[in-house]
Amino acid sequence: MENADKKQLLEKRINRFVTTSNLEEPDIVPIMSQINSYAIAYCGKTAWDAFEDPELERQCYRRANEAFYFDGLSIFGLNHPFKAYLDVESPTYFVSEDGVTIQHRETSSMTDAEYDEFCEDPIAFIANKIAARKIKAFEKPSPENYEALKKLLDTIAAFKQNSAENRRYVLEEMAMPILSSRSAPNPCDNFFDFIRGFKGTLKDIRRFSDKVEKAVEALTPYYEKSIPSSQEEPFPWLLSTCHIPTFLSKEQFKKVYWPYMKRCILAAHENGTKYMAFLEGTWKQHFDLFEEIPKGALIAILESDDIIDFKKRFGDQITVAGGMPLAMLKHETEKACIDQVKRVYDACAPGGGFIFTVDKPPLGPKDLNVDNLKAVNAFAHEYGRY
Repeated sequence: MENADKKQLLEKRINRFVTTSNLEEPDIVPIMSQINSYAIAYCGKTAWDAFEDPELERQCYRRANEAFYFDGLSIFGLNHPFKAYLDVESPTYFVSEDGVTIQHRETSSMTDAEYDEFCEDPIAFIANKIAARKIKAFEKPSPENYEALKKLLDTIAAFKQNSAENRRYVLEEMAMPILSSRSAPNPCDNFFDFIRGFKGTLKDIRRFSDKVEKAVEALTPYYEKSIPSSQEEPFPWLLSTCHIPTFLSKEQFKKVYWPYMKRCILAAHENGTKYMAFLEGTWKQHFDLFEEIPKGALIAILESDDIIDFKKRFGDQITVAGGMPLAMLKHETEKACIDQVKRVYDACAPGGGFIFTVDKPPLGPKDLNVDNLKAVNAFAHEYGRY
């Protein structure tokens, strides 16, 4: 394909996402790729192969994404510097037995007696205590610990450089947009994921939620820096992967999570871009609060909630993404999968505000039936013409 043709195709694909996110009908319902580490398995490689060879990683993700029809991607390449952690003997991540799926290990790097110290200076606490607890190589004597720090920083720098090259490659070589410009994580999610841990955070919210709320507030100014102060273009968007809300009651969510999420959505909206949130688990009990969100400010990727019900309720206010259960692609017949596309498109496509994608990113080699996904996306591309 000539460069001029690639540029025209890229602009057409971008316009589909921008138009539907503005709650208008594009020429075709856009189809978003969420192919994650499955791309490596698709090419018969391992996570370690991709860690060691960025060009191989690029080729794997290109082959996997071009095997199916997509208009844009949520990510391209390994979206976190996993190798940096593994290089310095951190237990934070590990590669599972299939050699491909990268998992986050549940740990707590802070005790319940350290809240006051953490809140006084979160960055100092993370640098001086959390890092040492998460990275075993930092416990070694000098100069080994210094060399470990240098290796960590060098690996992260290489990851950032490779990520920039991945973005250029996707735009220029594949004529596809990556839909998020940066991550906008919720401080409560990161406190839950990396500081106090799953068990610790949920236990503390029930025992002394005021301390958790204070910790999240202390972190908030640092995470707000991920929200752009100005936005040169209306695309691509901010992405937040929301982990903890499915485990919170309505009152807990309103107290420790929603204030920052709403603040981030509003800031992105005021600066002319969108907040794209992957709503992990079930969020139905929290949906009343979504009435507070301005029209066109949020793109909600649903995992477990009913997409048709969501579209009926918020179709004039919020763009919804989803519609294809990964479990169906793995276990059901091609006909059943295509019937699912028809059912969802008939209900969600009218009026715009709909992006077709899977409900969960495929990670490992057995996560989906390749033939089903090929058939589904090819059909959806034609059926989704307005």
